[in-house]
Amino acid sequence: MSSKNPLVRLRPEVSFNCVSTRQGIRYVAEDLSQDKFWRLGPLEYELCALLDGQLRLQEAVALGRKHSEVIGAHDPSKVQKTLVWLMQAGILERLDEDSPVESLEASPPPPPPKFFDPSFFRIPVLSTEQLERITKPLTWLLSIPVACIAALIWGIGISFAITDFHTITSLGSELFVPGSQWWLLLAWIVLKTVHELGHAVACTRVGAKPRSAGIGFMFFAPSPYVNVTSVWRIDNRWSRILVSASGMLFELTVAAIAAIGVCTLESSSLRFFCASIVTLGTFSTLVFNGNPLMRFDGYYILIDLIGRPNLWQDAQSVVKQIVKRALFRSDSNTPLAPMLLFYGLSSWMSRMLTLVTMGWGLWVAWDGIGMIVVIAFSLLWFVVPRFVAKQKASLGSVLNGVRATLQELDPKKCRRAVAIAAVIGLLGFLPSPLQIYWPGCVDFVEPSELRVDAPGFVREVLVHDGQGVRAGDEILRMENPSLQIEHAIAVNMKESSEHRCHMLRAQRKESELQAEEAVLEALRYQCASLKEKLDSLVVKAPRAGVLMIRASQNLEGTYLEPGNSIGLVVDPAQLEVRASVPQDAWERMSRSSGQPVVVRLSNGERWQGSVLQVLPRSSDVLSYASLGGIFGGPIAVKPDKDDQGKDRYKTEKPRLEVRVALKPKSITSSAWNTSMARSLPPAGIHCSLRLENESESGWSALWRWVDAALQFQFRTEGNA
Repeated sequence: MSSKNPLVRLRPEVSFNCVSTRQGIRYVAEDLSQDKFWRLGPLEYELCALLDGQLRLQEAVALGRKHSEVIGAHDPSKVQKTLVWLMQAGILERLDEDSPVESLEASPPPPPPKFFDPSFFRIPVLSTEQLERITKPLTWLLSIPVACIAALIWGIGISFAITDFHTITSLGSELFVPGSQWWLLLAWIVLKTVHELGHAVACTRVGAKPRSAGIGFMFFAPSPYVNVTSVWRIDNRWSRILVSASGMLFELTVAAIAAIGVCTLESSSLRFFCASIVTLGTFSTLVFNGNPLMRFDGYYILIDLIGRPNLWQDAQSVVKQIVKRALFRSDSNTPLAPMLLFYGLSSWMSRMLTLVTMGWGLWVAWDGIGMIVVIAFSLLWFVVPRFVAKQKASLGSVLNGVRATLQELDPKKCRRAVAIAAVIGLLGFLPSPLQIYWPGCVDFVEPSELRVDAPGFVREVLVHDGQGVRAGDEILRMENPSLQIEHAIAVNMKESSEHRCHMLRAQRKESELQAEEAVLEALRYQCASLKEKLDSLVVKAPRAGVLMIRASQNLEGTYLEPGNSIGLVVDPAQLEVRASVPQDAWERMSRSSGQPVVVRLSNGERWQGSVLQVLPRSSDVLSYASLGGIFGGPIAVKPDKDDQGKDRYKTEKPRLEVRVALKPKSITSSAWNTSMARSLPPAGIHCSLRLENESESGWSALWRWVDAALQFQFRTEGNA
């Protein structure tokens, strides 16, 4: 009797608090002895109220079905699962300890045992009293005047980020190169300390008490934490939302201050640290903490806004019901909420993507050790708990469970699932929507570069950027007083030499005349050379076209050295794409001369072109530095110096350069781009291109990604 119908009661250490929501009364179960909180609904509360240890389980449930509308409105299976969960969570306890956990008819198998999880664990450091002494003096940080100041800081930080966007992106891209991980780690610790301080201060501000604080380790990366679950007892949902959002508000404020620091500080180390703060304080806050699909701050804000505290559990339950209905025999016709199904599937995919990304990050960062850690975590999460559970169960019970599961499968539904899987597999042989695209840059065809041949100061700029010129037109005039004096002296010396030659010729002094004529010839050459330099102080257009001269308004008074480039003269109607392709694409591209090419610009436009030339020699130095990852481009590079000490950017592997001719007015419209066609795209814009007649299937694209990932991970030392 007692084994199937035990005496169960609410644990004496657990107390309940009522919280009003938009969907009615919700309950918070609290166990202060273990510092635990549970958010419960009316069904859980009614069952806990019935089980006082005086009535056995079946009698208590029967009494509840008779007198409680909440319990009577739910299916027996739902009540059974709720009772099992309450027992497993430690809210209910049985008084006859020798009896197993049973419910109305048959108890489901116990959950897998929990092991120490090295991927995330916490070490408490501060108690409630210590946290109160720290946070109470800081509650003024969540006041209206401070909020106005923070909004002003946000506005200034955003304006600085917009006006000096290139500086922030260039510094931010340098964070993801070897050797910068310590800056990211320091910025991470600072930001997360501020983040958790925001939660603790907000919790104290609304009248709750933060339970504890300490250091948590996520994949051995340190991160502070604060336990503010006591805020669940507060009735005002806006107060709970404030506590959930305060960490992100504090973090974004620090990121705005750091953005100002990036644009104003002179110390390179401080600017680099501020760039780390900006990158992590915006990206991690919005993508992770603000993501409602993950059980972080964004999730708790969402459930308080919609008044559904068990959103994640309900959504996962709907997903399980869908799977059960798709494969097993089921008589349930309960309608499923579409939004819950959508949220459940989205949150599941988000969690799987996060796990895969973190595992891949560990593997890449730690090489062989990372692979061992990933395998160890997988065993601890998925294999070991189930293995231990099966070891505790008898072989017969395990086989009976497997046999019962197979018997519950619906053959018709299974055949349907296999057919759907086959259709999905066949769809993988269709062209992939993510084809191979190579990065490139739109450039002018054979631009003429303007260089200074003689040193001097710019006296006058006659043509400015964007203005048209004809061949021989003067662009700017320079002056060099020392060169002019030297030329005048040389002219005077030449004239004096000519006069002496006339005198010596009249006096018939042949030997002296020959010597003086040699001097005169040298002086004439010197005058001609100096005159050529003086003439080159006037820079002229070598061809007709449009002038592209940088900062032409500020050139006056500037001293220019010989060889300095001041701009280009280009034909705006002649543009082409210079693409950088991997060396292993040589065979494919060498056979593609004249083949049509699809060009996608970074502004969303699509153009058509054709392959002009594939340069035969590969190079590990980028011709266009803007394509490098340091400047936000798609190609990984590392800074280097050439033999003359000039900066250059080298790629990990040699790459080929391909010239592609653009077809004027060949822009193609799309659902995302409704702009009118232009004659040609703007020069300097980034783009990506692929061969129009070549496409790869979905399975080929997937294998290419896997193969590239494996090659990257297992690359040899010589190719690294």
